[in-house]
Amino acid sequence: MLRKLTAVALAVGVVGVFAAPGTTSAATSDSRADAADVYVCPMHPEVTDTRPSACPKCKMKLVKK
Repeated sequence: MLRKLTAVALAVGVVGVFAAPGTTSAATSDSRADAADVYVCPMHPEVTDTRPSACPKCKMKLVKK
């Protein structure tokens, strides 16, 4: 009985290790790239945004940092 439980646990572990990274790594890297994009005003570095827009203080275009 213990041998069967060990074999099942080992099989589940092996499948989990080899199956999961291929499916989640692409989605994770895409979301990290989106989250890493920060746009900042050249004149007011304290003004930041996660998308390209205009600075509310001087109306200049925010640039990618």
